[in-house]
Amino acid sequence: MSENIQETVFDIFAKYATLKREEFTLETSLLAAGMDSLDAVEILFALEDRFDITIPNPSSVTEATFGDVVQLVTSLVAAKESESTP
Repeated sequence: MSENIQETVFDIFAKYATLKREEFTLETSLLAAGMDSLDAVEILFALEDRFDITIPNPSSVTEATFGDVVQLVTSLVAAKESESTP
């Protein structure tokens, strides 16, 4: 996938966070960014739709950092791409 996954994930986070987009770091937690569990669920749906993936354990993301989510999405996208490669 040629797009920058981190930037796309951060763009999705920006729709729900109380922090400004430029304040995001990989160490920022969803909770520190002002997101609650309902926001986390909506973010997960947005990520699954955007990247055409399934996040296996959605509850684990609620207390995750942005970096954790970026890493999870990156690994799921890579796994999906390797499955589709003959």
